[in-house]
Formats: sequence, C-alpha cells, structure tokens
Amino acid sequence: MPSDHSMITIDQWGTILTVCGDLASDCGYDPQDIIGKEIHFLIQQPTSNKIDEYLDFYRNVHNDKIVWHFRGVTGCRSDGSVFPVHLTIQQNNEGEKRYFNCIVENSNCT
Repeated sequence: MPSDHSMITIDQWGTILTVCGDLASDCGYDPQDIIGKEIHFLIQQPTSNKIDEYLDFYRNVHNDKIVWHFRGVTGCRSDGSVFPVHLTIQQNNEGEKRYFNCIVENSNCT
C-alpha cells in the first residue's frame, strides 16, 4: 500500500481495531494510540456524523458488498490542522462479526 494510504479496520460501532500504513503517523498519531478509539476524531464534521448514520443503518442490513466513497473529506491531524482525504469504506463479515475496512487516502499526495 503506498505511504499516502492507510487501512483502518473498525468494528460495527466505529471503534478502531487495526491500523496499517503511514497516514496515521504522518498525521502525528502513533497507530497504537488510536487503536480502541472511535474513528470520529480522525474525520472532521459533517462526515464523521454521516459515518455514524451509515454504521447505524448497516448494523441492520446483511449485505457484505457495501462500499461507501467519501470524496472531499477533511481529516484531522493530532496538532489540530486539517488535510483533504478520500475515504472508502467496505463492509467485511467474519462469521457473525461485522467489520469495516476504511481506506484513507491523503489527497495532498495524489
């Protein structure tokens, strides 16, 4: 995965489970420090509220082909500065457990 991308896995409630890639550290976050937190703090409003709405809806839908694309999203660095990102979210089911793989692409690097 290019260094301008990161993949973040969240559970069905939006809690970060894994982080792969350099975007988290490029933004001033240690990946280990963000695991266990909700994904909202990485994405500025109003998109972070939309993520909640989508998660609420898809917790009740059993479709493993769900993909969302958010363009023109604003990401938040640990120092409070912001940067443009593209966000793609795909549902991934493992048995009864539902996860979402979030690919975060720094738009400044593309």
